[in-house]
Amino acid sequence: MNNESASRTDPFLLAQLYRQLGRFLLDGREATIRQFITRLPELVEGLAETDPEALAVDHYQVLGREVPPYASVFCEADGRVGGSVTEAYHRLYLQAGFALDPRAEPADHLGQILYFLAFCLERQTPACRRVAGQLLHGERLAWLPLFAFAVQRQQVPFIERVVQLIAELIRLHGTLVPASEQSGTIGQVDPAMPGPEDDLAALAAYLTTPIRCGFFLSLSDLQQLGRQLDLPVGFGRRRQVLESLLHTAALHGRSCALLEALLALVEEWRQYLQTQPAAAQRWLDRLEATRALLQTACTLMN
Repeated sequence: MNNESASRTDPFLLAQLYRQLGRFLLDGREATIRQFITRLPELVEGLAETDPEALAVDHYQVLGREVPPYASVFCEADGRVGGSVTEAYHRLYLQAGFALDPRAEPADHLGQILYFLAFCLERQTPACRRVAGQLLHGERLAWLPLFAFAVQRQQVPFIERVVQLIAELIRLHGTLVPASEQSGTIGQVDPAMPGPEDDLAALAAYLTTPIRCGFFLSLSDLQQLGRQLDLPVGFGRRRQVLESLLHTAALHGRSCALLEALLALVEEWRQYLQTQPAAAQRWLDRLEATRALLQTACTLMN
């Protein structure tokens, strides 16, 4: 994109782009989006839908409901925001002298991450360069490929283009900053996997925790599974919806069909992750364990 070639020689332009994108992620109101697409018109070029009010609805549907842009959702052992992953980002920011507004979104929100990267580019202090290197070259952003593909699967071109631009700029920024010796890690993986003795709640918890299963199941994925198998889908959080779907499938003798449909999703994610950099290997390892688990469960039910 033209923005990428310009920012290659101008870190301050890259910082400006980060701030615009960060504000978009944090504030999906119509007025904000109107300003956003005025400054970056290429993001709506050729789209069938360009009305800011409709795009604000897309923003809420994708980023507010289906694929929340928090590292914790992908990397926390229980998938909840505000735990150890959020705190790790907060500590990282403090090392560079970046203070979050306590009234704003948590530190692991992607919008806050972009604001922080903009801060580092603008300050250019040794601490900023060191901490930016830790963030850009460590595992703390290893969740972005999962987030990007989860967004892509929502089939909302405007949001997909925004996320693609963010990924491109972060990749570019990584070429400008040397890696730090202390790269940091993402969330700690719970090695325990559901076994035959565990209930369906344990399986639902596992399959809706990306750091454990290696992929992201959105509410729309679950609704699609229900339509595909002609099973009713309940309401609530992803874990609750999947648990309800698993119980309903069991009552209707469709458990193996549901597991096979989940295996097909796992295969889609595997094909995608194989196109990603080496950092995706951790997710691929978890995904392979999930594939084996689902295959074993399906075999036992036959």
